Amino acid sequence: MSDKIVQHKVKTRNDIIDTALQNQQELKVLRYLLLLFVLTFVYEFGDVLMMPGNSGEVSVQDNEKPVRKIIPVKRIQKLVLEIHDLEKNYPYFHESLKNEIVKLNEIQSRVSEITPGYDFKKEFRQVLGRLWNYFHNPIWKDTTDFAAITLDISALFTLMKFPLPDDVWLPELKFGPRYLTELSLPKRDIFQYTGK
Repeated sequence: MSDKIVQHKVKTRNDIIDTALQNQQELKVLRYLLLLFVLTFVYEFGDVLMMPGNSGEVSVQDNEKPVRKIIPVKRIQKLVLEIHDLEKNYPYFHESLKNEIVKLNEIQSRVSEITPGYDFKKEFRQVLGRLWNYFHNPIWKDTTDFAAITLDISALFTLMKFPLPDDVWLPELKFGPRYLTELSLPKRDIFQYTGK
């Protein structure tokens, strides 16, 4: 065999205690790391592990119908209340907006009853368009009182994903240069006296 004799350093009692303490600390850190790994694994893949009989694939049913967006009833009530509040300052609104208020109340009742075969969106869009045109009429000098209503109407247009109406409520006046036609000679002489 070999003739070399290896001399090991003689360990003292303190060296042995330090080595044992270091081994204990390393085992403690290893346990915490293993616990952290298990918790991370459960967090990432726990839903697959907890569901019995599930292979991990999520099934989606194809026969589900998309939920139809219903007209917001509370916003319609708020709009009608704001119109009634404006009627206190502008009494003629009561007559001029009576049809729109009746239609808004009718739409609101039909939505709450869920009447089949009734096209809510089309009629609601028409009523909102008429209200929008009414409050954007160019005859109003000061439209600051209408700011809350126009904000609510535009919010309803946005909520229902309708475009704002760009129709002009009043017809456009066409004017321009007038072209003179050929002048004709007068039929009578205006300077000749024909007294009778």
